[in-house]
Amino acid sequence: MNNENQNNSQVQNTDYSVDNNGGLAQMEGVRIAPISSDPVNASNISTATSAYHPTNKQEPSQQPTNNSYQPVTKTVPVVTHSRLDGIATSAGAVTMQEVPITKAEPPKEEEKVEEPKIEETPITPAGEVTKKKKFSFAPFLLLIIAGMGGYIYYTNMLHQNQIHQLMNDCTPITASKEEVKLDLKSHIVQALYSKVYTTAKEDFASVDFDNEMKLYLAFKQIPHTDIYPSNCNQFSVTEMEPFVCESNSNETNYAFKVETLEREFKELFGEKENYTLDNIQLKSSCVGGYQYIPSRGEFVQGFCTKNNLVTIKAEKTLESATSRENVIVLKEKVRYIGLDDMQVPSHLQNGYYTYTFKLDLNYRYILVSKTFSNNN
Repeated sequence: MNNENQNNSQVQNTDYSVDNNGGLAQMEGVRIAPISSDPVNASNISTATSAYHPTNKQEPSQQPTNNSYQPVTKTVPVVTHSRLDGIATSAGAVTMQEVPITKAEPPKEEEKVEEPKIEETPITPAGEVTKKKKFSFAPFLLLIIAGMGGYIYYTNMLHQNQIHQLMNDCTPITASKEEVKLDLKSHIVQALYSKVYTTAKEDFASVDFDNEMKLYLAFKQIPHTDIYPSNCNQFSVTEMEPFVCESNSNETNYAFKVETLEREFKELFGEKENYTLDNIQLKSSCVGGYQYIPSRGEFVQGFCTKNNLVTIKAEKTLESATSRENVIVLKEKVRYIGLDDMQVPSHLQNGYYTYTFKLDLNYRYILVSKTFSNNN
């Protein structure tokens, strides 16, 4: 009896409460399963909980499409036994408690950081490390520049050769680089020789190849049709002795235009030859006789009052005429002889005069030089 009172006192001191009907009152956080007459197999959790059927089933969670893991909570029935095994067994009460089970999220893969690529350096059999050479445009660019320079140089040389051909090789006679003998009686040879041929009287006056002689030779090329009768206006006697010009004289004075002389000068000596307009007279002799009067733009004729006798004679022979490329060379043999035992002046020597003509861009053979030599 004392034992029963002691047990009752122990029951009253437990955490369980008894309702008015003598059963266990529901406590916070504890579910009480309904009493069933069916036998309960405590060893089987599913059998032990067969009397409890939750109405709301939790669907299994679907994994997100982004492959991220989320915690999943499942309800697992847990049998909670009372500290009073006798009461729990007799009442057949089984308490069910939801225990969240969290599925551990697997660790995320660390983002891979791309490491800088290290170029492999090939190793030669001898153990020497050779670096991988990168392609460079510098040699290719230098090659292009050198090629362009060579092309420009080539085209420039070609252009210069063409100019040289036009200036030197274009000739109606010959374009041969070898010297070719020309017929002395040919028209071209006779025409050129007539432009430079001088008489004994002219040689006696002067043989110098200077501005004075060039003006005189150009004057000799003027056609007679370009010389016309004129007057002695502004003619100066003191500037051109021994020539005089008198309007009351019975002599007819003649004149020609300055432009006429300039035209013939360029025909004989070329466009680029420099000259100075002056009187047409060889030294102080009576050879020539046309005074340059700028105000009139004419050359006016005068008359020589001096004895014009010459005491020498000249024997001239055209020895040869040769051509090479655009150049024609005439060689003249000269021999001076004194008349009446007169001596030949010192400025007159026996020998050879060489006249060099060159074809210009206007297809005219111009007189380039006149030289003298004692030997053939």
